[in-house]
Amino acid sequence: MQQSKLIEVFFSLTSTERTALRKFVHSPYFNKREDVILLLDYLEKTDNEKTEHLSKEKTFSAIFPDENYGKESDGLLRYAMSFLLKLIEEFLIVREASQNELQSKIHLSSTYRRRHLGKHFKQSLEQAKIHLEKVPYRDFNYYESLFRIEQEKYLFTGDTQRNAPRNLQELSDTLDIQYIAAKLKQSCLLLAHQTVYKIGYETGLLDKLLEYVEQTPKLLEHRAIALYFYYYRAVTTDGEDYFNRYKDMLLDSDSLFPALEMRDLHIFALNYCTKKVNLQQQGFDNYFKIMLELYKAGLKQGFWLEDGQLNPFIFKNIVSVALWLKEFDWTAKFIRDFQQYLAVQHRTAYVNFALSKLCFDQKQYDEARILLQKVEYSDIFLNLNTKVMLMKIYYELDEYDVLESFLASFRTFVNRKKQSGELQTYHHENYLNIIRLAQKLLAFNPFDKAEKKKLKEEISGTKLLTEREWLLEQIR
Repeated sequence: MQQSKLIEVFFSLTSTERTALRKFVHSPYFNKREDVILLLDYLEKTDNEKTEHLSKEKTFSAIFPDENYGKESDGLLRYAMSFLLKLIEEFLIVREASQNELQSKIHLSSTYRRRHLGKHFKQSLEQAKIHLEKVPYRDFNYYESLFRIEQEKYLFTGDTQRNAPRNLQELSDTLDIQYIAAKLKQSCLLLAHQTVYKIGYETGLLDKLLEYVEQTPKLLEHRAIALYFYYYRAVTTDGEDYFNRYKDMLLDSDSLFPALEMRDLHIFALNYCTKKVNLQQQGFDNYFKIMLELYKAGLKQGFWLEDGQLNPFIFKNIVSVALWLKEFDWTAKFIRDFQQYLAVQHRTAYVNFALSKLCFDQKQYDEARILLQKVEYSDIFLNLNTKVMLMKIYYELDEYDVLESFLASFRTFVNRKKQSGELQTYHHENYLNIIRLAQKLLAFNPFDKAEKKKLKEEISGTKLLTEREWLLEQIR
């Protein structure tokens, strides 16, 4: 019984939702079955953590105390469970609908229209329009609601005044905006997905749509179109001008999109910057400035927090970017202020790593090493980052014998993780390159100009190498 759909759905409800559900089930308008009420009462008395103790026999006895449980009577329990599940689903539908005031007003307008109550229709539709304009967002959902309002107006005019002018142009324009915004957003999501998973997608009318947007600049007045258009063009044409427009508009759109969409839009921009940083071409450090600006905007607006928690990888990335820019005071304050938002199981490891990185970048090598050795890092990438930092510390402290032994064990660790499938080829190659070139750094003669030049060229020419700058700095 504990694996039934009813049990899974019921125990997913919050305490507030359960209180509201109780009123819903006890309402004679929605339910007149006493066995369903008794079943709900029994489930409410069951601890979330002890659902495995739910048995059909005990549940049946709680609902039908005067009957014996058996194969023939099992149907009574199944009927009660089925009815309660249906009621919970109806409750969730009603609750979802009632929480969206705008959609409720549009639904009410539609109901009045079908009942030919013209005065009430006009009042409710006007209220919907006023409510829509008060909504701060200008995302796809805004244009979808605008289209529905225009559609209701069109249908009402057609029903009541056959020869009256209709809002066909407004309806058509709104539909265009709605479709273009949705298509561009979906295309950007596909683009991001195929970059990671190397999957090709059919784009349908996208090429024609992009061309149409280019030829109709007025469409770019709508940010739900402009942002995704600029991002798609930036990625597919490697156009800096498109990306700069995207970035500037994004940083000026803090209240125009819901938090989840703002998060996605910022991640798009961060991914673009990361790709540029990894290429390490001339001027790449400017992308670190943009990344920190994006992270700061997200912290200010609060959308980096999910259910009140900060993803530890975002926490680590923010620290890394800020330290690249030598924002030491800001980084220390960030760690101090935001460590409380890390999940308890991640907090100690990520805070210690962040503090050790801060110490390292301030050339406090002994302090950094002490912090790194305090915690066992279970996350593989945090573990790898820790090993890279230890490698640098040993080099900076001239502990070359220790470093030589450390690099050998580091290589073994990387190869073992690749064999176990925990490391992809990209990461495996990158870390092996770091180890190989660090070993060459140990062995080369700094007074031999030819050898120095050769090693510098090898470091510069290695494609996958995230520690290129540090290695080159040691040669200089």
